[in-house]
Amino acid sequence: MQFELNTALDGEVGGPTTYKVQLSVALTQQTTVGIRAKASGTTAEPADYTLSATTLTFAAGDTEKTFTLDAAADLTWEGNEKLTLELVPPAGAPYTLGSNREIEIVIVDDSAGPPTGLSVTAGNARLGLSWAAPAGAPGGYDVHYTSAAASGMNSVANSADASGNNPAMAWVALTRSGTTASQSITS
Repeated sequence: MQFELNTALDGEVGGPTTYKVQLSVALTQQTTVGIRAKASGTTAEPADYTLSATTLTFAAGDTEKTFTLDAAADLTWEGNEKLTLELVPPAGAPYTLGSNREIEIVIVDDSAGPPTGLSVTAGNARLGLSWAAPAGAPGGYDVHYTSAAASGMNSVANSADASGNNPAMAWVALTRSGTTASQSITS
């Protein structure tokens, strides 16, 4: 008995993902197998994922069972998280475990972390903005700016310009998925 795969990627969006556990030969009797989660780091159930089952029952003649893992879609930047699921046979099981007795699942974080390295320069009636998104975070932030001459909002990736006649004093904020970096500028 083994998992169909030994590694997988699972995203926070898109709904539950189905995983298969397979027997190489149909048994003539009912049997079970447990599924034990071994989380690493801050990964925890139910905050980061939910399993549809922790025990699978194979009826006589069955060779495949499925269960789902539903990664929690949250707005908190945690980075990608790892989870290992392990097959646990009962005592006296009428089968042996195959090479894929564990599956390592990476839960891909789709939330954007706070931008870093916000740099704002004023001059020639413009504000120049630049920043870096965290590694692995999807790009794109909303840029909110206010100066003596202009205010507004743009959606951009990693840099932006805000025009105005006198950007000598301004406030800039970058936001996405509940994260913010802001800076006041005086030139």
